[in-house]
Amino acid sequence: MFKIGMRNIKTAISVFICLMIYFLILVIAYAFNSDWVSSFKISTQIYTPFFACLATAYSVSTDREKSLSQAKLRLSASVIGGLFGLIVIIIYQYAFRLEWPFQHISATGNPTKDSNGLFGSGFLGSNEFSSADVNLSFVLSFIAPVLVSSLSVIAVIWFCNVIKRPQCSFIAVLTLTAVMTSLGTNPIIYGPNRILSTVIGILVALMVNFFHLPRHKNKDSLYVIGMDGIYKNDNDEVNGYNAFKVNALMNAGANVTYFTTRSPVIMIKMIGSAKPKVPVICLSGAAMYDLNTFEYSHVQNIDIDCVVRLKQIFKEHNISPFINIIDDNVLYTYNEHIGSKAEAVYAKNRKNSAYSCYIPGEAPHTKDVCYYVCVEKKEVNQKLKEIIMSTSFASKLYLAEYDCYEKDADEEYIGYSYLKIYSANVLKLDCILDLKTKFDKIVGVGTHEYDEYFLSSCDVSITNADSCENVKAASTNVLSKTSSEALLKELGKEFHRKYPQSK
Repeated sequence: MFKIGMRNIKTAISVFICLMIYFLILVIAYAFNSDWVSSFKISTQIYTPFFACLATAYSVSTDREKSLSQAKLRLSASVIGGLFGLIVIIIYQYAFRLEWPFQHISATGNPTKDSNGLFGSGFLGSNEFSSADVNLSFVLSFIAPVLVSSLSVIAVIWFCNVIKRPQCSFIAVLTLTAVMTSLGTNPIIYGPNRILSTVIGILVALMVNFFHLPRHKNKDSLYVIGMDGIYKNDNDEVNGYNAFKVNALMNAGANVTYFTTRSPVIMIKMIGSAKPKVPVICLSGAAMYDLNTFEYSHVQNIDIDCVVRLKQIFKEHNISPFINIIDDNVLYTYNEHIGSKAEAVYAKNRKNSAYSCYIPGEAPHTKDVCYYVCVEKKEVNQKLKEIIMSTSFASKLYLAEYDCYEKDADEEYIGYSYLKIYSANVLKLDCILDLKTKFDKIVGVGTHEYDEYFLSSCDVSITNADSCENVKAASTNVLSKTSSEALLKELGKEFHRKYPQSK
């Protein structure tokens, strides 16, 4: 059974307010003239709740930014369409000294006997009209307005394109035709009514969307997002909705950061504008990178004796790894020999990055190595992994293998993988232990298989039902839902959750 969502409730509240505004105008009109019939006529011709409710329902959204965007679209489109309709009708009436014929036929098809409405005389008032005036001459008077209305549609769409608002065309044309075919109503009265009613509906929607009761916020906690399983969708592209939700959390005052197996080179491309103030934990915990100062606040290098032994193994098996060294806040990547197209693409992406430096050739012996990446066929990396794990120094290393995710144009490198080699000390996650001294609580969400040890280091850790068993075992909360959106929603609940105060 579907539950009633917040947008549903907000829409109902907005519609209620729009209807109450009509009632309020009615009461005020009665206070001035003490006649309910004329008060109903005045309030109806000043404000039509139907159009206000229509505009408010369109503008209400689950978030402020989207609601504001929809409101701007609806407002600008209604003003364009309404003003175009009014201007065209005024020019027509002055130029031909004729009344706009649509106003004399009601929505039921009956001739209107009293269309004077709010104004009984003058330019805004219509002449007395009755069924006797409905004749062949009156019927023929529709020909010119029909042609004018059709040409006005072209003008409105053209104008929307000129001002680079083509998305306004539909609503603008809708408002235009509503004004120009306003059956039974003087269009000079109906046009401003339509615009005013729409504006009121939009303002009501914005007011409801931007109003929030005070909520508890855990601003002394840190929220860590396992990027690799959450920020990618099935098309291997950045999930824009997730980035939006993270931005909303940060704008609300939450301390947010990321955990990723990737380097800053790839990570920065993924997160877009959702840049946290807290340094991100990258390279599986081998480093922390501050996206605001562009500095590494923590680096875990491989022991020098392991580097010497690994170099021998690579040479014996004719493997040329990518050697990654972090020096003076720059990630340097060295490689002596490119042996496959997959390696060439990996190197190319680092050559063109603003956050790293690719250098073909041998790595300097005087610099500490942070990690290795072997871009090889899966069977080659599997064999290499077995060889390394059989050595006496294997306990000092942490190995992680991934399928190739970088590609060249439309060509994917099926059968290749990345074998990343780090110091085993990354598993201790000293960077998270350091963060624990700065925040009251650390809350983590993740779904990737390599999020296991990061989640086990958090005070509260959340994953979903389709994560692998080791990740679920490391989490304190396993959601029944399987979407990444549900995880971020739960993270938002943690931000607003009231915890019992420790004694």
